[in-house]
Order: sequence, then structure tokens, then C-alpha cells
Amino acid sequence: LGEVLDFIHEHNLRSRALLTDWCENMPDILSAIDVLVSLSGGSVMYEAMACERTVISAGFTKLEDAVHLQDGKTGILISTKDIAPLVSAMATVASDEALRRRLGTSAREQIVQHLSVQALADKTHVVYAKVLDQSTSPEA
Repeated sequence: LGEVLDFIHEHNLRSRALLTDWCENMPDILSAIDVLVSLSGGSVMYEAMACERTVISAGFTKLEDAVHLQDGKTGILISTKDIAPLVSAMATVASDEALRRRLGTSAREQIVQHLSVQALADKTHVVYAKVLDQSTSPEA
């Protein structure tokens, strides 16, 4: 964290960077940011993705284990806890509005397709239908 704070200070980014812990007003925060950087994963990444925000996840998920946050497609995923790749990714997205827009749009599409209320309801319906089918089949 110290290195991130040093980077923010050295590059005069204090007015553009918000470091936060637990918050009650996430809708307000997500509507005000361009990029969410998460060092711990969690549902806030999916919330940001649903709001078409670029997400950088660092040091939490391995590329091969990622499901919804797909490196270069729906966000930026950095598997290592090394600071240099994170700083590089932050600099890249800070200077490339088209990249932020592309990642944000793809992220929202991913969330709508896989994690929206409708998508989850459809998946739940499939499970229930299979359970009901199995329980009413002659073999049951």
C-alpha cells in the first residue's frame, strides 16, 4: 500500500485517486469513478463491471481461474502481487479512454449475460426443472 500511496503522491494524483475501505455509498462512488482497482477481489468488482467501469484486479485471482473478469476483455487481471505490473496497468488505463470504454462495455455485457437478475433466475429455473424432473421420473 505504501508504494501505491507514494506513486499517487509522486504523480500528483491525489485529486484523482480514491483509496477506500468498506463504504455505505457504493452507488455514488461507482458513478463517480472511471476505474476500480481491487487488491482483494469481491463483489465490488462485479458491481463496477455492471456500471461499465474498468476494473483492475491485482494479486487476488490467477488468470486461469478467472471467470467473469477476463484479462484484456472485461478488465485487467494481474495475478502477481508485484507493484510494477499494477502501476503499469493503472498508467495504461488512465491514459487510454478508448480502452476504458471498451473494457467497461464488455464488462457490462458479461455481467448482464451471466450475473444479472434474469440470468441468475434462468439458471436457477434450469436447476429446479432438473430436480423436479428427477423427482417425478419413474426411476426416482
